[in-house]
Amino acid sequence: MGATESKVAFRKGVYALKTGKTESGAPVDEAYINEFVRLPSPDSAEDIFNFLSPKDIRAIRDSDHSDLFAALIRCVSSTVIDAAAAGAVANLSKLTNCVRILTRVLPFVFEIDGLENSLFWGSVDSASSLGAKLTLATIELFFVKAYTLPPTSTTAIWAHGIGCSTYPSQSLASTHARIDMLRLLQTLLSTRMYTPPESIHNTQSRFSSVIATALPLWLAQNLYASLVNTTCLYDPAVERGVVASLIPYNHMVFGDGFAGLGEQYVCLCCQVFVALVDLGAFTRISSWAGGEILLKISEEVSADPSGTLKENDSTESVEVIEAAEVDSSAEVEWENYPSQNGQESQEPQEGLKEKKKTKKEKTLDANGQVVKKKKKERTGSSEKKEKKEKKKKEKSSLAQSPESSITEAVEVQLDEIPTDELKIEGPNNEDKLQEEDFAVPEQTPPDSALLGNNDFRHFVSQVHEKEDLEFVWNGVVRLLRNPLEASATLLPGSTKKASIHIEAMMLFWKFYELNKDFASLVVESEKAIPLTTSLVYFLTETKSNPNEIGLTRMATFLLHILSQERSYAIQLNAPFVASVASASASNLPLFSNGSWADFLVLSIHSVITTTMQSPVSTLHEAMLMTIANMGAYWKSLSVVTVNKMMGLFGVISGPAFLLAKEENHRLVFYLVDFLSMLIGYQAAKNAQLVYALVRNREKIHALENLTFSDAIMQVAKIREAKAKARAVAVNEDGKALVPDEAKERFQPTVNWFTYWKSHLRLTILLSLVDALHPKLEQLYIKTQSNDDRTAIAYIESGTLVGILASPPPLFTRKFMYTEAVRAWFTSYMWGNSFIKCANPSSGGAEVIKYCPSIWTGTEVKLFSVRMLDE
Repeated sequence: MGATESKVAFRKGVYALKTGKTESGAPVDEAYINEFVRLPSPDSAEDIFNFLSPKDIRAIRDSDHSDLFAALIRCVSSTVIDAAAAGAVANLSKLTNCVRILTRVLPFVFEIDGLENSLFWGSVDSASSLGAKLTLATIELFFVKAYTLPPTSTTAIWAHGIGCSTYPSQSLASTHARIDMLRLLQTLLSTRMYTPPESIHNTQSRFSSVIATALPLWLAQNLYASLVNTTCLYDPAVERGVVASLIPYNHMVFGDGFAGLGEQYVCLCCQVFVALVDLGAFTRISSWAGGEILLKISEEVSADPSGTLKENDSTESVEVIEAAEVDSSAEVEWENYPSQNGQESQEPQEGLKEKKKTKKEKTLDANGQVVKKKKKERTGSSEKKEKKEKKKKEKSSLAQSPESSITEAVEVQLDEIPTDELKIEGPNNEDKLQEEDFAVPEQTPPDSALLGNNDFRHFVSQVHEKEDLEFVWNGVVRLLRNPLEASATLLPGSTKKASIHIEAMMLFWKFYELNKDFASLVVESEKAIPLTTSLVYFLTETKSNPNEIGLTRMATFLLHILSQERSYAIQLNAPFVASVASASASNLPLFSNGSWADFLVLSIHSVITTTMQSPVSTLHEAMLMTIANMGAYWKSLSVVTVNKMMGLFGVISGPAFLLAKEENHRLVFYLVDFLSMLIGYQAAKNAQLVYALVRNREKIHALENLTFSDAIMQVAKIREAKAKARAVAVNEDGKALVPDEAKERFQPTVNWFTYWKSHLRLTILLSLVDALHPKLEQLYIKTQSNDDRTAIAYIESGTLVGILASPPPLFTRKFMYTEAVRAWFTSYMWGNSFIKCANPSSGGAEVIKYCPSIWTGTEVKLFSVRMLDE
C-alpha cells in the first residue's frame, strides 16, 4: 500500500469509528479496530493528527457508540504494552501508529472528569490496571534496541554524562522513536493541565504517581540520566563538530545531523525532565487509593528490561545479573543514588538488567520482607556477602516519609507575584524582620517533605560527585549563554540561536532548590557572572513584552535566590568586562572602572524606571530585595550607579508615588535598607555613594519630615495640575465625569501612613549627612572650591568612626518557595510546553511534521489560552 492509499485508508477508518459502521455497512468491532491500527504508518505524526481532528475525536468519544472509543484506547494501549513485554519491536509501523494515536487522543480523555479513571484504572486501582501497565510499558520502550536505542548500542543511557562514561551512538531512526515516546510520556504527565490552578497543590494524577514512585529503580535511573545528559550535553554552536563550528552559518550549511529535529529533541528531554521533577513539589500532596498497590510493580519487575519474568530452577535465590551486551566500564556508581521507595541499586545502572524468579513460594519475615534461602556458600564468599548485607542496611535506612494531605485550598492569581504583607510591629523591628520578612529556612539537606513522593527529585538531590555537578552546571550556563552570544556576533545570524533558555532556567531552578552541593558550586563558581549576564539579558529583553511576563518573573526570582548567598555577592565586586556582558549591557549607560555590582544595579534601575505602569511593576519589590540582600558586601560603586539610585530614591520617596498604591512604601523600605547596608558596612569603600547622599540630603530629610497632611496636600496639587492639563470629559447634563482611575484609586489613611512611616530606618543615612555636610561646607570655604573631586578625596582620606550609628544587623530576605510560587511554576512550565508545542521556534517543516501540537483545541484549565488573530 502506497503513501496515498494508506492515508485514504486511515481516513476511512476514522470515519468508520465516528459512524460505527465500516465502508461495507458492517458494525465496527475490535477486530476492525485492530486492523485499523495495523495500517501502514502515514508519512508523519502530522498526518495522524490531521486525520484525527479534535472534532473527530470528540465525535467518537461522545457518540452513542462511545464503546468504540474505549476499544480504540484498549487496542493501542495493548500494542504498546505487548511491545514492551517482548523487549523488541516486531511491527514498527503498528507501534508507531499506536504511540501517535495515544498521544493524540489522551488529552481529550483528560478534559472529561472521570473518563481517565473509567478507561484506565477501573473501580479498584491495582498494578494490573491498564493505566499502570501502559505507564510502565511506555518507560520501558525508552530503552529498546532497534527502536529507541540503535542496534549496536552497548548502554541504555542515551548520552554521555551522569552514569555513563561512554559516548553512545545515535541514529536518525532512534531519534524519531525517542521523540514519539517523549511526546507520549509528556502527554501522560499533562493531566495537570486539566486541573484548575486553585487545586493544583493537592492533586496528582495516577499516571504521575506511577511514574514518580512505582518505576523499577533501573528504569527510573536510566530515564533520569538519559534526559539530564541529553539536555546538558547539547551545544547549539557545535552540533556538527568543532571544525564545523568555526565556519559562520554552519547550522544552515551542515544542519544538525537529525533533519532539523536536534533542538526539538533536546527541548523535549528538558521539558519532560522538569515535569518529572516538578511532581510532588508541593509540601503537601494528597495520596490516592491504590498508591500502595502500585508500589508492588517495582517488586514484580524490578530489573527485567523485557517485562517478562524468567524462571531458573537451578537456584532458589533472586539475583541480578548484567546483560551480556551492556558495557560495564562506567566509573559512576549508581549506588550513590538510592531510591526513595526503598529499592536498592545493586550495580552501576549504565545498561539494562535482567532478573530471575523462582517458581517456589517466598517466605516472608515479620516485616514483610522476603527471606532468601541460602545455598552452600563457596569458600571465601562469606566476607563478600557480609559487605553486601551491610551496604543494603545502610541504603534501606533512607526511609520514605508517609504522604500527607491538604484540606485548605489556596487561590492562585497568576497575574500577580505572590508576596506576603510586610509585618512591622513593635520597637525591635530589625530582629522581627530577620525572622518574618520573606524568610525561609536555611539551605538544608533535602528531606522527604522537600522531595515529596518522587524518586526523580530524590535522584537530583543525591548528585554529589564534582564531575557530575559541573557537567550539569556547565550545560545550563552554555544553554543560557547561547542567546547572548548569538545576538552579539559581527555577522547577524552566523551563530545558531537555540530557544531552550526557558527550559534551561527551569532545570537550573530545580537543581539549585533540591541539591545543596549544586547550589554551593554555583555561588562559588566563576561562571556565576556569565549566568548573571544571561538572567539580566532575559530580564531586560522581555520587560516590555506582556507575553513574556513569565520569563521576566523567572529571571527576577532566580536573581533573588542567588542574592541570598554571601559568596555570590562578593563575586560581583569583580571588575566589569563588557565582552562578557555582551548584549545584556547594550541599554545601560557607560560607566568606567565599575564592577559587576554596578552592572546589576544599573540593570535593575533600568527595568524599574521603565516599567512603572506595566505588569512588571509587581516584580519591583523582588528586584530591590535582590540588591538589598547584597548591599553589605559591595564596594566602590561607580558615580553613575549612585546617581541613578539617588534619582530613583527621589521618585519613590515622593508623596505622589507613596500614596498611589497601598504597597508602594515597601520599595522605599528596601531601597533605604540597601543604602544603609552600603554605608553601615562599606562606607570607606564607597566614597562616591557617601558624597551623593550628602548632596541629596534634602531628599532624605524630606522623607523623614513628611507628614500625612503634607503628603495629601502635595498629591492634591499634582492631581490638580494634571486635571488642568487635560480636557475634562463632560456629559449631556454638563456634569464632569469622574475618571475610572479616580473611582478605583487607593485611599490612604492616617493609621496606614503612620504605621509604616514610624518604622522607616533612616537613622544611619541621617547621621551621615548631618555629620558630613558641615565638614564639607568648611572644606569648600577653606579651599575656595566646590569641586567634586576635592570632596571625594576628603571623604576617602577621613574616617566615619564615631559619626555613624551602629550598623544595622545583617539579615537576608530569602525567597519563599510558597505553594503559590510552586503553582505559578507549574502553570508556567506547562504553559511554555503548550506554546512550544503549538508554535515550534526552530526546525521548520520537519518539526511540524514529527511534532504537531498535542494540546491545541483541548479545554485546558490550568491556564487560559487566547488564540491570536492571524
